[in-house]
Amino acid sequence: MNKDFYFNKVRKLMGELYQIENKIDINSLDTPGSLSSKKIESIMGNYKTTVLGFQEYYELYNGLIVNWKLKEGEESGCIKILKLDKIFIDGKDMVYFDHTPEDSVLRDFYIVDFFVDEACVGIYANHPELPGIHYFDFENQTYPLHVDFEGYMKLLGETKGFLYWQKVILDHLSGSESYETKNFKEIMPSLFPDFDYDKFIELYESVRIDK
Repeated sequence: MNKDFYFNKVRKLMGELYQIENKIDINSLDTPGSLSSKKIESIMGNYKTTVLGFQEYYELYNGLIVNWKLKEGEESGCIKILKLDKIFIDGKDMVYFDHTPEDSVLRDFYIVDFFVDEACVGIYANHPELPGIHYFDFENQTYPLHVDFEGYMKLLGETKGFLYWQKVILDHLSGSESYETKNFKEIMPSLFPDFDYDKFIELYESVRIDK
């Protein structure tokens, strides 16, 4: 996917949030400056990742910060796509610890979207058997969302970073319905009248990389 896709997706997301400022308080909207291809290569070094779209995005934006909250209610949204030099750092004492087995794949997990202190999504480097974006709640394992970075950005464009929308995907995959999914189904259409949960799931199914 070319850089125009990411430019249009981010601008559309921001524009749609500004359109509902009567319903939400926007605390942060920021797109840090771009990186050169050479800088991206120097940061990533020998880290090999199968996540498509990474380089194109970071040549346009070095991260993405979005934070909003309902004026009336507790629901909120947050996106915190890290700057590239913050992604490829050792995750010791955050992702893994001294007692984590030496052969644990968590030692090769890198946070990409640190949207809340208690959870994040990230990628595995040097593990082609674990492609795409994975959800992590800082317990013992990660959960694949079965999308690449491009697909993740398409879904972000629909959810506007609604808090824990990633768990809605995991519920869909497991055939369950948690509080997060029920809340998502109720609140999203009230904020964005054009939002349709079934169409959101159709979009997700169309960007899955495991099919």
